[in-house]
Amino acid sequence: MSTLRVNTIQDETGTTAMTIDTSGRILTPARPCAHVSLTTDTVGSSTSGYPAIVFNVANLNIGGHYNTSNGKFTCPIAGIYQVTGYAMDKDSSAAGGFYLRVLLDGSNYGADAGSYDAGGSHAGAHISALIQCTAGQEITLGYYSTSGAMSGYTGATFMLVG
Repeated sequence: MSTLRVNTIQDETGTTAMTIDTSGRILTPARPCAHVSLTTDTVGSSTSGYPAIVFNVANLNIGGHYNTSNGKFTCPIAGIYQVTGYAMDKDSSAAGGFYLRVLLDGSNYGADAGSYDAGGSHAGAHISALIQCTAGQEITLGYYSTSGAMSGYTGATFMLVG
């Protein structure tokens, strides 16, 4: 049996794809990943179409695959992606619900998540999904809330996990 002893694996142009440290930990610095958030509240949406939340700030956007103009994360390669989202409605005085939905190429993927409040507090939601995608597919988070989503309490992550 042969042993390969290297610290770094690069592509033909010299871009580092993988580094292995002395403890055997593997760093993959080019793994597609985004963490996004809102700086302005969204408007209410009582339609059954679950419009995409357009997160206007990319706190982390490795590879540039999240678009802050349209709210879409475009999968650069085929694989399994994890998406998580959290949100809170912006009106605590009125009764209502807040629901999140993961959308793959604009269609519902899995079950919705959400809560309802009778007034005096905020409704909120958290959702997580693993999705097997092909290159070029788009992942968004859709929402339903008559009062909209509150900035500062709404965000998401998208990442290739395998």
